[in-house]
Amino acid sequence: MRLGSSPLPEPSGGLPRMEGKGRLLLLLALVAVAVVAVALAIGGGWGVLARVAGRKPTPTSLGMAGTPSPSPVSPSPRPSDSPVPPSPTSRPTLLPTATPPLNAGGAVLLDDSNTDRYVLEAGVLLHPHGLVLLHGNAYLIDAGQLVSFPLLEDGPATRLFPPDGQVEGIQIGELIALARSPAGEGLILLDKRGDLYRYDPAGSLWSVEQLMDQRRDSPNPVPCALASYNGRVYLLDSSYKQVWRHPFDEVGEAYLPGDGDADLYRGIDLGVDGDVFVLLRQGMKGPAGLIRFAGAPASRDSGFAAGLLLETPTRLYLGPESTDPIYLIDRDGRRLQSVDRETGEVVGSFAFAGDRVEMRAVEVREGRLYIAASDALYVYPGSGQIHFVSGGQGPLPAERPDNPERLAALGSFTLPIAGMRYLPDRDSFLPGSPRVYRYGIHEGLDLYGGTVGIEIPYGTEVLAAADGVVIRADQDYQAMTMPVYNELVALCASLHRTPADVLDLLRGRQVWIDHGNGLVTRYVHLAGIPDDVVTGTTVLRGQVIGYAGNSGTSEEAEGGQRGVHLHFEVMLDGPYLGEGLSLIETRRLLQRLLFP
Repeated sequence: MRLGSSPLPEPSGGLPRMEGKGRLLLLLALVAVAVVAVALAIGGGWGVLARVAGRKPTPTSLGMAGTPSPSPVSPSPRPSDSPVPPSPTSRPTLLPTATPPLNAGGAVLLDDSNTDRYVLEAGVLLHPHGLVLLHGNAYLIDAGQLVSFPLLEDGPATRLFPPDGQVEGIQIGELIALARSPAGEGLILLDKRGDLYRYDPAGSLWSVEQLMDQRRDSPNPVPCALASYNGRVYLLDSSYKQVWRHPFDEVGEAYLPGDGDADLYRGIDLGVDGDVFVLLRQGMKGPAGLIRFAGAPASRDSGFAAGLLLETPTRLYLGPESTDPIYLIDRDGRRLQSVDRETGEVVGSFAFAGDRVEMRAVEVREGRLYIAASDALYVYPGSGQIHFVSGGQGPLPAERPDNPERLAALGSFTLPIAGMRYLPDRDSFLPGSPRVYRYGIHEGLDLYGGTVGIEIPYGTEVLAAADGVVIRADQDYQAMTMPVYNELVALCASLHRTPADVLDLLRGRQVWIDHGNGLVTRYVHLAGIPDDVVTGTTVLRGQVIGYAGNSGTSEEAEGGQRGVHLHFEVMLDGPYLGEGLSLIETRRLLQRLLFP
């Protein structure tokens, strides 16, 4: 048979039989494929491939020898470059794919697998208040001082406090709240006396922002929370039922018109984003809730959060973006609810497994939720990473009046005025509220007639709260005169604080009872003391140890029996019960002790 006289069978599984030019093209294609394969195998793959194709590698996405280059990262702006500080980002974390994003909604159970933790040494954050993330650091308040620790790198916690606790000659009166400053470069801090301070982290500089205002001294103002927005600081004053603005302009310093909103006497926290949101505690005239004010002049949105149910709320936080929800801590720190800021409806909730963590404050940055608790900061979503932070310890936990274990161990008291039905509803009567007339902090519970469900006329019997031994009884007290009173108040004004010896004189006639284990009760402004109540006397729970009066007050100095009340103090290992606590925490503690 001559070649080509008839077709030959195709090789099984082979390529189609070709002749001449077609076979040559096929061979060239196979050689090209082999070249590419060899180039990839010897590690010069992508660069060689690009050269074969006649193009250069793209430098923004590809690196030498095929290594991906990192995307360019802009340096973080300095505080002076931007009014809004860079959002802190926690250390790199591989998030588990099963963990839902922060705003996914629904109920989230937090545990060690879906959170990261910054664990601090014991005693650093025994009872923290507030949380601000600024320039890669976390800032909180504990034991009346500012505490900071780094988030982006290893480093110790630090207690930030000016020398001798003074700023521009003013003694700080126990810090209790903080917020990012209006320009975003630092912090604004509020003390229990009502003074505002500024802290600049870049220069570690303290300055006085605004001192307490003596124009309002009756009743005492109670600025209990603050927020910043659009170049101003907003202060919630539960006593005057108002939100004050600093600095203010021709519009005025009061955010709300007239006498404010009546419900704000129950206000415990606020947030501002143009509108003002206020978190309310439960009171005698209303349940706990969330209210919103908007417009100019501001008016209350009656339909907002109408169906929201809160149980013992403690803290409010507005997310940084207008679309972010409002975060509300309630159930005494055991639940965090996210609420739509347009409707007030609940969209999600967070709780720790077994209610093992008390959430004290929260902040959101870059889609992650930071939760401050005692001795730890939790971050969600996370993957179980733990970062240990050393240093920064404050007073010894066992010696602190805000030690949760110490407070939980306190037993109930007999009512110091028989027949009392409830605690005063006004925060200005509580320990830890300001006393403007003497530039000081109130250290006891004021019981006036009509504020506790009964009348308390001059001479009403005062009863021992528990068994104990009298360690002071002012049987030889001399009535206060007006010149002496004015001299004491003038001294307080010149110092912008109340010295301990002056405070003792302004308490008037007193009885102190030692109940053991560091617990002492004081009964102040008494009209008289029974003859058999002297130092060293053992007294029983419910025994008459004095009579309600007005000693040590301006009303006594003016003559007469106006302003009668019992000032009842509980001292725990030295400090007053309420030191280190917020007003809402103090209220709930006294409620348990007096009305178990």
